[in-house]
Amino acid sequence: MALVERRQGDMPAALAHIAQAEQLDPRNPQYIQVKSEFLLALRRFPEARAAIDRSLELQPGDSTLLAAKITSFQGEGDLPAAQRLVDAPPADDPEDWFRAARITQDWWTGRFDDAIASCRALIQAGRNPFSPALGFDCQFTTAIAQRLKGDAAGAAATCEALLKRLDRPDSSALGASSQAAYRGLAKACVGRKAQALQDLQTAIEIEQGDSRNVQGFMVSIAMVHAQFGEVDAAVAS
Repeated sequence: MALVERRQGDMPAALAHIAQAEQLDPRNPQYIQVKSEFLLALRRFPEARAAIDRSLELQPGDSTLLAAKITSFQGEGDLPAAQRLVDAPPADDPEDWFRAARITQDWWTGRFDDAIASCRALIQAGRNPFSPALGFDCQFTTAIAQRLKGDAAGAAATCEALLKRLDRPDSSALGASSQAAYRGLAKACVGRKAQALQDLQTAIEIEQGDSRNVQGFMVSIAMVHAQFGEVDAAVAS
């Protein structure tokens, strides 16, 4: 029930129900982990870390939990605390979430070459830390890092490659809304603003009823406006 309520955007009810589940089974790490995810989404970072630490007591060294803890520090802007965790990686990271958090840390600390190298290494190894559809997020991550370091031509080339990949049959693993969103972000990267905004609006229309995904796509629309210097439109989005 809590997961459905989160999908509908009713976070207070979702938190209340996951808290009830936790009371019934206080040593169930899944309930604690879901609670921490909800708290992260609400930007209640200290409470999220407290839940993550409780779950780590039951699952020491869990890479997904450590990545979530890094994300909580990054969300607060405490990059030194995040870096201390990044510098102590878990022995095993089967789902690559820790690597994803490390790549984000590289962005925030201006180590764009490291972020690009990490993404390329994961793609070449046939691994992708952000989604089950191989390579899409890492390609876009690479483009963002290239743009941030001032390599506009490199970013455009990466986004053109991403657009070509989105035309391949395996892109269907993303789902229709994510396909549309990636197309929009990639088109913005190569200067096709109107088409980018249209694709992102399509993604929102597909995901009506899932407030979490809709919010993410609205943030992407704001990013596109900001990229083209439209500050007021970005803020409004």
